[in-house]
Amino acid sequence: MGRLIYIIAQPIVLIVGLIGIVVVLLLASGAIQLATLSPTPTFTPTPTHTRTPIPPTDTPTATPPSPTPASPTADPSRTAAIRAANIYLQPNANSQILGFVRVDESVTILGRSTVGNWFHIQTDKGLKGFAFRTFFDWTGDFTSLTPISAGTGPVPTPTPRATSGAQTPAAPVSPTSDFIGIDFFPISDEPNGHCNPAGYTLQIQGQGTLGPFQYYINDEFVGTSNGVAIYNYVYPGVQPNVAVIGKVVAKDGRSVEKKLFLRRPNC
Repeated sequence: MGRLIYIIAQPIVLIVGLIGIVVVLLLASGAIQLATLSPTPTFTPTPTHTRTPIPPTDTPTATPPSPTPASPTADPSRTAAIRAANIYLQPNANSQILGFVRVDESVTILGRSTVGNWFHIQTDKGLKGFAFRTFFDWTGDFTSLTPISAGTGPVPTPTPRATSGAQTPAAPVSPTSDFIGIDFFPISDEPNGHCNPAGYTLQIQGQGTLGPFQYYINDEFVGTSNGVAIYNYVYPGVQPNVAVIGKVVAKDGRSVEKKLFLRRPNC
């Protein structure tokens, strides 16, 4: 059996061997070429550059500088009270009291008195009258203010009349050097909003150039000064009203008085 298989297989081996020899010869002669398979290249698209338009740059427009606001100029006719002050109808502490000015209250200076050191003022409520000059924080030229006479308006400038003979116009009247005045009023009463149940704080001051002045209240000596004297008046008893007399005595011996009528403090 084994011999039979050997006899059958031997021709097959010979045939396969012959085929191999033929293939080798053909390859050697170039009759058969083995195709070399190259991988198919992958197509990579070339990126297309798209030009993005650049917007034109705006040329900056020069902006004119903003004008610097001018600093407000202080009104030289405005001033503020540095102490409470009465407003009088005339430049005289014995005249009618029209009202008062509180501390730090601003007023408008309309002019000055023709005699003494008085401002003619107007409050922001429209009240006009005279108040003593030293009660206000004002450093201007007093003589440059318009002269005002007794609360009636500016003093008119006299117009010379034509006459047959040449005449010299009369010179304006200047304050006399022997003028004596008094400023006497309460600065802690109910109308001023400073009610004191014990009484009143009174202020007295001489006016004129004949100081130093001596001050008296109800014949009680208060002091000697060229300025202001303050007096604490204790209200007596339960009377509804009392009279208080202030007096200023000048260095030449002359004096001036003013009477105040005070009501019992209701506070």
